[in-house]
Amino acid sequence: FVDHFALPWAAGRAWGLVGQNPYDPAMVQIAEDTISDSGYLGQLPQEKILIHPLVNFFFFLPFSLIPYPISRAIWVVILGIFIVLTVIISLRFSERELSGLGKVGNIALLFLWFPGIYSLLTGHLSPLLIFLMVFGLWSIKLGNYQRAGFILSLTAGSLPLTLFILILAFLWSVARKQWSYVIAYLSGFAFLVTVSVLMLPSWPLDWLRTVVGT
Repeated sequence: FVDHFALPWAAGRAWGLVGQNPYDPAMVQIAEDTISDSGYLGQLPQEKILIHPLVNFFFFLPFSLIPYPISRAIWVVILGIFIVLTVIISLRFSERELSGLGKVGNIALLFLWFPGIYSLLTGHLSPLLIFLMVFGLWSIKLGNYQRAGFILSLTAGSLPLTLFILILAFLWSVARKQWSYVIAYLSGFAFLVTVSVLMLPSWPLDWLRTVVGT
């Protein structure tokens, strides 16, 4: 199976434990060796490039401090939990009344359809990002605009997936003049970028060089 977790794990471990640049090309070999030694039948994606900006490493860094075989298993379990929570919050967001069996059926369907299984097996970050988007939109509906702004700011490191939702949320906040959401979002994003730059000042150029090269 294709493993989207091994390379961020290796980069986060090298950065967190020995201070090595996570965008160093040597991370690819470290990730390949890690998969081989773990006994898992995994392989890196065809494009062996670390495309995540450093702000996304805050999701992976706690797992990078744990040995790969254990952290990989924990990561899959946590992604599964986020898929379940996404279904539950989505049902509340839509105000759709379902029986207990209907809710279980919705959760099972999201697990069993191909994108759900694929995301779990490959360790992709998307289930976590989708949960944050749904939770952020639900917070807007509940009137918790500051919480929504901060939560959605956590997804800003994955713009190809989240850009559409972020644009809609900004347009909504401007139309409703809910500036607290905009302030919370920009403050949260600025905080993440500032902390990441302080921890690794060279990462914006390193990441941009990787993106342009790709």
